[in-house]
Amino acid sequence: MSRDDAAHEAPTRRDYIKYSGAIVGGGLLAGCTGQSDSGSTSTENDDSTENDDSTENDDSTENDDSTETETETSTVYEVCTEPAGCVTFESPPETVVSPNLKYIDMSVALGAYDDLAGIGEPKDIEGYADEYWNTLSGVDVQVGDREPVTNTGSGPPAPLKEVYYAIDADVHLMDPNHLRRRLDEEDVQDLLEIGPFIGNSNRHPYRRNDAWGEYAFYDLYTDFEKTAQVFQRVERFEAFQAVHDEMQTRIDERIGTDIEAKAVGVFAGGSNPTKGEFQLRDPTLEGLETKQFRSLDVRDGMPSVDQTTQNPIVDYEALLRDDPDIIVVQWDIAVTQEEFNTQFREPMQQDTSGGELTAVQNDDIYLTGQEQGPITHLFQTERLAQQLYPDVFGGANLFDHQRVADIINGNL
Repeated sequence: MSRDDAAHEAPTRRDYIKYSGAIVGGGLLAGCTGQSDSGSTSTENDDSTENDDSTENDDSTENDDSTETETETSTVYEVCTEPAGCVTFESPPETVVSPNLKYIDMSVALGAYDDLAGIGEPKDIEGYADEYWNTLSGVDVQVGDREPVTNTGSGPPAPLKEVYYAIDADVHLMDPNHLRRRLDEEDVQDLLEIGPFIGNSNRHPYRRNDAWGEYAFYDLYTDFEKTAQVFQRVERFEAFQAVHDEMQTRIDERIGTDIEAKAVGVFAGGSNPTKGEFQLRDPTLEGLETKQFRSLDVRDGMPSVDQTTQNPIVDYEALLRDDPDIIVVQWDIAVTQEEFNTQFREPMQQDTSGGELTAVQNDDIYLTGQEQGPITHLFQTERLAQQLYPDVFGGANLFDHQRVADIINGNL
């Protein structure tokens, strides 16, 4: 399919979804200022944490005996995000694309996974399903025949642009700037005509210094609420938020002020222990990737290293200087424990200097994921709490797993 032919094909459901924002310089879509999303106020660049008391929900969202009350509505509604601007809907989308694990996790949480016609890397999605989603009672997420949409444009199953045209989705849950990492601007503008792109790249704890860093930096639950508004399933979002807040309260009460916060050294998955090269991440910085660490109020285990730049690389000597209590590696969730042991644990144990680290001697080296949505964050926070504070949390659940399953299945 040529660009011109594809660009002029008639859309299937574009008559009820349209942008309210305008295209501005460089193809970046204008963001919202002071506009509301289905009655909620748009959040600008806010450095506050996600655990503010204002996010508490009343008990009406937690009645297990109630049934799903959400229905698709014909009422026109608007969802505003940065950088995409405002999008007007007359009904919830029926066909959705997202290469982003965060938004796929949100779609599962909202009971909207079946609406996804295009997804990210199938191996990654299967890893999420096996490790998290499908461990919940009555939840069965299958990759199925959904089209992978992370192709860079040169290999099977088809070039990236043609894949998006073939799906012809009602909405794309992704930051439109992601397209600019893979395609030239002319192709990007063509794809923006298919259907709205709604998403915000907030996964990394470091502020970008390019055009991506010029718009609002959403925390997980701000982003989740906007996604719930797209699907018109805000009640499920509110129920999830209640579970999140209950877990945070439980953590705060049990750790309290009597237990010293653990000093955690966090490495990126691109580190190479065999060569003695470790890419550091400050677990106390804001960002989607660090939320589980901030939920547990950990201390940075490498305070002597300047981490104002992204992933500074240090050697064993630097690690010994700070000697963190715990070492956590942020890596692909599809990585097996055997692969993790081979690439991280064993090389550090076998290295003369590495073997002197407190975390290595105590076998306190753990694996956690990077990108996360609301379901994954609950699981990863629970697991990390058990690893960091085994005497406090042991094997106990920090959140109500059955309640989460009920929300996903629409039993509100």
